[in-house]
Amino acid sequence: MDVSVTRRRLQPHPMPFSCILHSPGLAVPQSLMKTLKHKLIVFFIVALLILGSLTAVTLVITRQEQANNRLSEQSVEHLLLLDSVVTTLFEAESSQRAYAATGSGIFLVEHQVQRDRLARGIAELESVAKAHNETSLARDFVGLVRQRLAMMDELILTVEAQGSDAAIDQIALGTGKRLMDQIRNSASALLGFEHDQITARSMITERHLQQLLMMVPLASGVSIVLFIIAIVFTLAAMRRNQRLLDELDSTGRDIRVINELSSSLQSSESREDAAAILSHYLTRLFPAAAGGLYLMRSSRNHLELVATWGEPGDAMAVSMAPSDCWALRLGRTYQRSGDSDLRCHHLTLDDHSTLCVPLMAQGDIVGMIHIESSTLETLEKIKPLAEFTGTHIGAALAGISLRESLRQQNIRDPLTGLFNRRYLEETLDRELHRARRGNTRLSLIMLDIDHFKQFNDHHGHQAGDLLLKEFGNNLRAHVRGQDIACRYGGEEFMLVMPEASLENAVKRAETLRQSLVSLAVDYQGARLPSITASFGVAAYPQDGDDAETLQRLADRALYHAKASGRDQVAVVADL
Repeated sequence: MDVSVTRRRLQPHPMPFSCILHSPGLAVPQSLMKTLKHKLIVFFIVALLILGSLTAVTLVITRQEQANNRLSEQSVEHLLLLDSVVTTLFEAESSQRAYAATGSGIFLVEHQVQRDRLARGIAELESVAKAHNETSLARDFVGLVRQRLAMMDELILTVEAQGSDAAIDQIALGTGKRLMDQIRNSASALLGFEHDQITARSMITERHLQQLLMMVPLASGVSIVLFIIAIVFTLAAMRRNQRLLDELDSTGRDIRVINELSSSLQSSESREDAAAILSHYLTRLFPAAAGGLYLMRSSRNHLELVATWGEPGDAMAVSMAPSDCWALRLGRTYQRSGDSDLRCHHLTLDDHSTLCVPLMAQGDIVGMIHIESSTLETLEKIKPLAEFTGTHIGAALAGISLRESLRQQNIRDPLTGLFNRRYLEETLDRELHRARRGNTRLSLIMLDIDHFKQFNDHHGHQAGDLLLKEFGNNLRAHVRGQDIACRYGGEEFMLVMPEASLENAVKRAETLRQSLVSLAVDYQGARLPSITASFGVAAYPQDGDDAETLQRLADRALYHAKASGRDQVAVVADL
């Protein structure tokens, strides 16, 4: 409420006083009239003085509280700036390590971009710290950061001069990690300073309140009203300060959790490890909401639900295409607040507000965080944190994908490019577990090239290798993106088909069998003879519920097809 407006409302109107003093029904001597008038004037002046004094005090306190609020808001901005510098430093360290491990210039360019961001952030941090009288703490923090940047430069020079192995040996010394620990401690000291500042401002607010309480006995009805107004303003300022303090505490807690999340993801070796870690930390970051985490499959055409938290009200799809989510289609966060907004196709219910945050890394989609809440207010509060967290997760998942891509070199058959038997054994159990968890089906196709030994003996091993390679290409061209094609050994191949019924698997095997009619392979200027293949199909759950049983039955069905004349498809029921 405006104090000047309140003052005008509380000032007595001159017309009622004039009517009382000059009323013909009152036999009051003129001298008494003058005395009463003087008293009224004195009272009015005293009331104005009290009103003015309280107003002045109130205005002074209000200005001081506004200054405190501005300082508190600056403290929050300082904290966010500090986190940005620390985060960028971690990202610069990650890209530098990736460059040391691979020698790829892409990571060096990325590292330089992050270095430029660090330079700007450090300059802004020094400017803000000087304004806040934090030059000593900030100087220590900036000095440590610059030491770490110098170590990064030394490592890059080591890569360029001596190669990745020498750089990896240098990283293994742990000097960079110890320096990063010192940087974290220095950042914590700055955070503690900001907390002390907020606490001191809260004490000032409480002292102002006590001063107002001491002035209450001196006030009349006008001062009581002004006191109430001052209390309203003061309590509002205290609530505002407390809200900022709560936000500061919440932000600090979230930053600590995100730092823990980043450290945990750096030690993760696979997407499965990352999914378990993310499920734990997303529950801590968003306890007031529910949701799930989707990760892009290696086929790049499907995302898989790998983790959930809370109690999602929407029936979340176990898998989805990138086109099913508006966030993935638009490449930015998409919030649905009501029936008037477009609904993502991976959701089935409409009674919740939802938030979809794409996880990006170097311009590529690596996953998506889906969050939902029964209240729009909750979703609005967690949206900035969700986007900030998504940036960290996207970068971490990119690192995991890089490590997995290196692992791929050990799980591929070098001749055909298909997965090898080792990978099949690792994957089949996992796919069966997913099928049980999602209550879906899975089929297994074992296929063998007919008369391959005679072909190899007649045309030579080089022609046989060329035929196997083209056979593998043909197999890849006729399977779904989520199917897993493997070279089982020699001329035997295995196809794992998640979420495929027995009928669909038989149709796929028949399609593969017929595709061999048009498979043409030229060797040394001559067309090699066409080939045929035999197929055995087994399906979960009707034929078996474990990998060993399904492989054995698929193999028996395959040999049944061969015994029945070859160039045909057999199922377990035919045995």
